Amino acid sequence: MALLVVAVLLSWGTWAGMRLRVVTDIRHFIPTEADRQLSEISAALADSSLTRTSVLLVEGERPVEAAKHLSAALQQHPEVEWLRTGLDETLESTVHELYFPRRVALVRADLTDEGLRRAAADLQRALAGPKGPLVRQLAPSDPLLLFTGFLQGLREGDGQALDLQDGQLVTAGGTAAAAENEHVVENENAAENENETAAVLFVRTRSSAFASEPQAAFQADLARMMDAVRAEVDGSATLHQSGLSRFAIAAERATVADVTRVSTISTISIILLFLVVFGQLRAIVLTYAPVVLGVGGGILGCSLLVEQVHGLTLAFGSALLGVGVDYAVHLMFHLGLRGERGAAEVVARVRPGLLLGAATTVVGLGGLGLTSFPGMRELALFGAVGVGGSLLVTLVLVPAFATRLPDRRAHRWVVGIARGILARVERFGARAWVVFVAIALSGAWGLYSLQWSDGLRALYEVDAELLAEDTRVRERTGAIDMSRMVLARGDDLPQALERNQQVFAAVDEAARSGDLAGYRSVQPWLPSTQWQQHNVQRWLEPGVRERFDAAFEAEGFRAGVFGQFFDELSSSPPQPLTMADLQGTVLEPLVEPFVLRLGGAEEGGPEGQGVVVVTWLRGDVPASLREAVQRIPGVELFDQQEFLDRAYGRYRIEMIQMLAVGLLAVLAIIFGYYRRWRPTLAAFLPAIAGALGAIGVTGGLEGSANLVHGASLLLVCSMGVDYGVFMVESRGELDEHAVTLASSILAGITTISSFGLLAMSDNPALASVGRSVAVGVLCALITTPVAATLRERREERAR
Repeated sequence: MALLVVAVLLSWGTWAGMRLRVVTDIRHFIPTEADRQLSEISAALADSSLTRTSVLLVEGERPVEAAKHLSAALQQHPEVEWLRTGLDETLESTVHELYFPRRVALVRADLTDEGLRRAAADLQRALAGPKGPLVRQLAPSDPLLLFTGFLQGLREGDGQALDLQDGQLVTAGGTAAAAENEHVVENENAAENENETAAVLFVRTRSSAFASEPQAAFQADLARMMDAVRAEVDGSATLHQSGLSRFAIAAERATVADVTRVSTISTISIILLFLVVFGQLRAIVLTYAPVVLGVGGGILGCSLLVEQVHGLTLAFGSALLGVGVDYAVHLMFHLGLRGERGAAEVVARVRPGLLLGAATTVVGLGGLGLTSFPGMRELALFGAVGVGGSLLVTLVLVPAFATRLPDRRAHRWVVGIARGILARVERFGARAWVVFVAIALSGAWGLYSLQWSDGLRALYEVDAELLAEDTRVRERTGAIDMSRMVLARGDDLPQALERNQQVFAAVDEAARSGDLAGYRSVQPWLPSTQWQQHNVQRWLEPGVRERFDAAFEAEGFRAGVFGQFFDELSSSPPQPLTMADLQGTVLEPLVEPFVLRLGGAEEGGPEGQGVVVVTWLRGDVPASLREAVQRIPGVELFDQQEFLDRAYGRYRIEMIQMLAVGLLAVLAIIFGYYRRWRPTLAAFLPAIAGALGAIGVTGGLEGSANLVHGASLLLVCSMGVDYGVFMVESRGELDEHAVTLASSILAGITTISSFGLLAMSDNPALASVGRSVAVGVLCALITTPVAATLRERREERAR
């Protein structure tokens, strides 16, 4: 029967594991309830085309040739979705084909008398300049040189632009403005070693920046490409990058290295410990079978309700299922030292405590399931199903095989230690409670000193070298940091573009006045339909043609020389440029980062939750711009990091509230089972002591905590309740109580050692969590025999 249950669970777990998709998408850990649309926008930005775009900076003695060799290799790479290295013939012809016929609509000309006279004088100077022959060809169809100004505006903006050298984008020396229509203020303090020309490439990958496996493979291929460049073109060539993918890869590698090191050392240590205590490998198998099969059960539960599970859910959920070790060790100790009793009788005596401990853990997880955090709801589901599976395996598998374990001296030695602890607690009497008082005081001090670090930044440590390189590349190329932006929302794209037109006016004014360091907007590439139509209509107003002729004749142009321009404009005015015109062209990737479609919205219709047009900002946002943005309907200033910090702060409060609700529910269940306060408190106080101990070490020593600390309190409290329930449920003489405490000591040592090793992690957040959990479980374990005296006194009075 036991083997049949194990086989069924293994089959189900394997089937579920094969069909379940494990993801590492950051969007899974973005709260959804505080502001649904902002949350969706933040999630869309996290995996947008812009986050998949990296800036490559090639330096060396022959950077242009090196960059061209590299770009040729990148174009053949299957992971590269889009690559921009300069202005090729296709890009130039597409821009001319789409924008030149619409030049009147795309550029707002100054049609006042003074503006027309100035335009006529500018045209005369251009005709007399070195580009006179070219201007002479363009002037009849574009007398105000609108298209020339349009191209110049795209390329330069307000600051220096990336230059072109032999068709390749290069830095202009010092800090340069971004290509692709970025306006940036010149940095006068650029380092001298950055004045040398470097080639610039923009690369967009097909995979998400947070998909570490394909991104790591692409980085390895990129390194090999650069080796080929150095071997064949320029031996001094170096590559510097700016992009999110490398940070994601570095964070995952560091975490995997930490977890692998800790888990390896922990596993070896625990195996040796169990071999010493039980003397057989069978004991190790029986101990970890509930955990392994519980994880399979959690995967099965998730697979039936969701299509994918996050990697962090598996990692933290598996740690949470470490309570399965408590169940197995507790039952194995009682079976191994059962004396004259049969195995069935021992299981019957121990089963109520195991059921109550598992029920309290599931209820505690239910509190997390009520939060608005997708990741925590998934963790609650995984943990609840997994704990149930661990309990089932413990009750079925352990009794079938643990009866054959030998009675070893080390086994009894641990029980002897537990017996001595219980004897000392009984001898100290009320004085033993000084332990709980000390833990409570440390918890109070920790809570007083504790500061919460909300947001994703508290969960990982940024690689300093990568950050320095990323910053340097961004400064030299003017790339956007994607943290601050203005969002123009609309039911459809035309409405969003109309609102974005007002945003562009406000942002451009702030940049020209020097209050804003720079910006990138889609407006030059895709103005609103209304704005384009208005520009055309201004040319067709009565009297414009006459005033135009008068201004140009005054500058020496023949009367009527531009008549054809007005005749064509009157007979067939240009149609507005739309997103549909750009789709499928080489210009679409340039516009795509500025447009976010929410909930499946399509151009021209109000499907889904609408469309958002993004204007990216550089540097601090002045108060004048904030006020201007607030006055535009459907528009708001959005700082993604501030939003996530606020959202995580709200969720942290919500999570703690749900943890408190879960603990109150656990207390109610224990009280409903015992119907007396003394055994209830005896079972519940170790969990409180564990939580206070964890808070004490976190607040008193670390000074700050994050979401993972909050979630780890559930693990500490679950194990504390298990220890307390097991002690309250133990019956009979001192020896049986000692066996129960011995099982808790051994289970606690495994947890403390595992998280104690995690405290040596290179990641400060993981190390802090390791310390808090290890100390919390230790505090719960220490107070378990003290809290059990409440039950003993009740029994003494009853006798």
